[in-house]
Amino acid sequence: MFNLLFAWRIVKEGRVDLWQQFTATVNDNIPLFLCFLVIMPVMAWDAVKFANRVVGPLTRIRRTMSEVASNEPVQLVQLRKDDFLTDTQHDLNLMLLSLEQRGAIQLQNKDEVAVDSRSN
Repeated sequence: MFNLLFAWRIVKEGRVDLWQQFTATVNDNIPLFLCFLVIMPVMAWDAVKFANRVVGPLTRIRRTMSEVASNEPVQLVQLRKDDFLTDTQHDLNLMLLSLEQRGAIQLQNKDEVAVDSRSN
């Protein structure tokens, strides 16, 4: 961002004294830099929270599919309150319950988790 501001000043004023243009660019944009320093941590925190809301469910779904593929006992997928992909969780749990009824897989703690799954 700073490079663009500095380049714009050079284009606008021409190459006169680069150090003077550099210091003028810094001085003219101090409020912008301060706002950037305040907002960047907030944006980074929000990006991490968003990524966790997507990656967490994908990790749980992938682990469940791996357990089904290796013929291990499977737990129904449970997501955190604010996670994304709840529709996929519901559909996968319905599929797991259907497979369990057919005898294709074995569910762990079926009674506890099935109640939680239906409430979502």
